[in-house]
Amino acid sequence: MTTFMLALAFCIPLTISVNAVEIEPGFPTDCGIPTVKREIKEIAEKRKNRAIKHGFPWHAGLFSMHLAKHPFCGGTLISDSLVLTVAHCIQIFLGCTRVPVGTEFAVDEKTSNLLFVLLGAHNFRDNNGMEQLLTVDRVIVHPNYNQDNTLEGTDLAILKLSNR
Repeated sequence: MTTFMLALAFCIPLTISVNAVEIEPGFPTDCGIPTVKREIKEIAEKRKNRAIKHGFPWHAGLFSMHLAKHPFCGGTLISDSLVLTVAHCIQIFLGCTRVPVGTEFAVDEKTSNLLFVLLGAHNFRDNNGMEQLLTVDRVIVHPNYNQDNTLEGTDLAILKLSNR
């Protein structure tokens, strides 16, 4: 059972990455490299510790004015123009509209609300001049996502950023 779970955990992101290669030519296959040198903090082994500023440059916040004045979900920048997030965040964003699964769709075809990705913010409350608020143009939700029971199925989605 443990081997199956490990294989499953590896294969799902790999499947999404393989599909992303088809979506975006030149999709990078190597992992991100932090711009800030990591510090090993012994205290982090015992309790929660604050992140080093800009130590996770690929971390993204999903933002929409109709939901809140702060990010309502998170994601990970996996290339210059793609963000990996969870599908239930797209379901939250769309509200009563059913989430199309397994097919790429334009955000403006499903709602008049805009979906943004916030990048470069260590703390979304503080403006440090490094933030980028980018519009999401297209979304693809994993074909095995179960919007009627988010605890079952594959809760993943890829966001394509505009103008990238």
